[in-house]
Amino acid sequence: MKYIHTILIFFTFSSILLAEDLPKYEEAVKLNQRLELISKVNSLTDSLNRLNKDHVAKMNQYAGLLEEKDLELKKQKEEYDKKIDELKTENQKDRESFNKELDNQRICLRDQQSKYSDSIEKINSENFDAISNLKEKYESLLKKSASDYQKELSSQRNHYTENISTLQNDIKNNNDSLKLELSEFRKDENKVISDIQKRLTAIENQQKTNLPAPISDRGLALKDAPIDKQSLPNIEHNYFYRLIHKFI
Repeated sequence: MKYIHTILIFFTFSSILLAEDLPKYEEAVKLNQRLELISKVNSLTDSLNRLNKDHVAKMNQYAGLLEEKDLELKKQKEEYDKKIDELKTENQKDRESFNKELDNQRICLRDQQSKYSDSIEKINSENFDAISNLKEKYESLLKKSASDYQKELSSQRNHYTENISTLQNDIKNNNDSLKLELSEFRKDENKVISDIQKRLTAIENQQKTNLPAPISDRGLALKDAPIDKQSLPNIEHNYFYRLIHKFI
């Protein structure tokens, strides 16, 4: 483009020097101004393309961060589910073992009760008072043993219930924390997108007044901000179209 510009200027000024025609000289000056405007438009287009590439890179980075957060949440959920399943399995095994032991104790108590009953019947004819005392003693022992087993069973159940409740609360708190962190991240992302849209709207309004901002100012305004990819072709086309047809 620069070489074409130079060649056109050379031939234009050559024709002016040969013909010494002032109108042609003025026409050459106007043509030179138009070519300079076209060069500025091309430079502005290149600047917008670079900003567009930066915007795409940042959006890809945000998408990668969101995917990492999502994978981290899924991984933690799987770990928590696995821990809960392990605790449930362990609790079930302990409960089965305890119930089995309790059944054995009950069988043993029934055997002892049967033996005690036989002993009572055997000595019933000899000493009724002694039999009554022994019966009360054995019944008291049976009730105490049953009460102790019931207390132990209740204590074990409360212990397992408390462990499961604590783990569920920890999981809920951790999930709430991760959701809050993800929400803050999305708020920041929405804020950046909103700022970009405002800047693009300002640029379009400035272009409608046929007063385009200098390239250096536009570069500073959009240096660190991603740009909406879909809006770039319309901006470039409209600005280039108005600028060319204004001077041609």
